[in-house]
Amino acid sequence: MKEFFVKSKNALIVLGICLLTIFISMIFADQIQKSWGKVEVKTEMLEIKDEITDKTIHLGYKIYIPKSASAEHKAPAALLLHGYQNDHETCDAYCIELSRRGYVVLAIDEYGHGATLEGFSNRGYVNHKVTVNYGNEVDGVSFKTVGGQKRYRAMMNFSNLSFFLNKYTKDDAG
Repeated sequence: MKEFFVKSKNALIVLGICLLTIFISMIFADQIQKSWGKVEVKTEMLEIKDEITDKTIHLGYKIYIPKSASAEHKAPAALLLHGYQNDHETCDAYCIELSRRGYVVLAIDEYGHGATLEGFSNRGYVNHKVTVNYGNEVDGVSFKTVGGQKRYRAMMNFSNLSFFLNKYTKDDAG
């Protein structure tokens, strides 16, 4: 029975050390992101009124503002956009470095990513249609011509496949 308590005590000590290491690492990472207090970092939501649909669009973003930037001391700015299947956190390394060098940096979440509330379907329409094989045969035909938002969703699903590039990325005008 004594061995059980010794092992349990050792396990709790190891757990405590691991948790302490995690919290110290979190504080250290936060300070690196803020360049040891020289940069203010805010994560917020941007509200934009869509003139066409009369809806309010909410975009998540993170802004890095060097303490040296003010109304009197203007600073250069940079807008960083992430890639497919990412969010604004993907750009953190660049944001930190640019803000350390005196830039005001804005990293936003694009539609359907991160904290942005609107999905891909709100990204709009395109000018041409694409023929897609949905695999559901109706009246002997499984190919459908789609445009607009459905076309966008189809392209987002197939765009990383090599067969897609030449077959589906060109419209009637080439």
